[in-house]
Amino acid sequence: MNKSIVLIGGSGFIGLNFANYFFSKNYRVRIICRNKFDMSRLISNNIEIHILDIKETNKLLDAISGFENIIWLANTLIPGIKIINETDAFNDNVLPIINFFKNNNDTVYFKKFIYISSGGTIYGNNESNSPSNETSKTDPISLYGKIKLQSENYIKYYSNTVKSDIYIIRPSNVYGIYQNFNKPQGIIGFLFKSVLENGTIDIYGDGNIIRDYINVADLTFAIFLCLESIHISNKLSIYNIGSDIGYTINDLISLINTITNHNIKTNVLPPRDFDCNFNILDSNKIKNELTGFFIFPPPVCDISHDAKRHCSQI
Repeated sequence: MNKSIVLIGGSGFIGLNFANYFFSKNYRVRIICRNKFDMSRLISNNIEIHILDIKETNKLLDAISGFENIIWLANTLIPGIKIINETDAFNDNVLPIINFFKNNNDTVYFKKFIYISSGGTIYGNNESNSPSNETSKTDPISLYGKIKLQSENYIKYYSNTVKSDIYIIRPSNVYGIYQNFNKPQGIIGFLFKSVLENGTIDIYGDGNIIRDYINVADLTFAIFLCLESIHISNKLSIYNIGSDIGYTINDLISLINTITNHNIKTNVLPPRDFDCNFNILDSNKIKNELTGFFIFPPPVCDISHDAKRHCSQI
């Protein structure tokens, strides 16, 4: 059987990177999404596009039939926006996952299921100011993080009912090629956009919140490890994916100013109550368990190393 992969909700910038990478690795690739999108960034017309609403469970199951691997990226929320209607958030993001597993009943077999969660939000504020590993307390302070954690918990529950290997991936703050700058998501991309357009960027608080950042190329390789490696953790594995390097917003601004010989203009606004003060991930688990014959590359998120390349790709 040829390798194959379905990207549910794969029309965003992470999904586009996944689609191109796995197609280049000779996977049959199908993107499932709700709406048509600009397909000019796909490297081949042979990457399949299937338009449907993931809440239509039977149609979704039909669309993944015959594919070995599933990556669930679909999410209607954005971390940087405060959402009030929790019921809609649950119905749009968690319920489709519940219905997917509940209604499958082994009618559609898949080898591996990978859920893209959020290491940048589900751990919440880390009062010890130390990196969070996969066993750290999960206490999200944003609705985005709460919805991701609820999805994780249902996937954990249903992992006992399927024959497939299940992976929950918790990436830090992802940046890289194909980011959508029309959404308030991704500080690194917006900083580069402000350089290119000589614009102003909003900064919430004093700019000293600490995050780690991961290039989408590194995240893509981590997913490749999950698909290509032998599963070792009793069907369910949880992995952080980050750079293990912390930067404040002020650090990023300073680095990018230096690299681009620019002076980014900022508009300082009051802090937001759903932004964590400190969030760095410990990513040693995946490196220790899944590398095998593959060499996990040094994190691309050495901002000073990667900035010029990223800026040229915007």
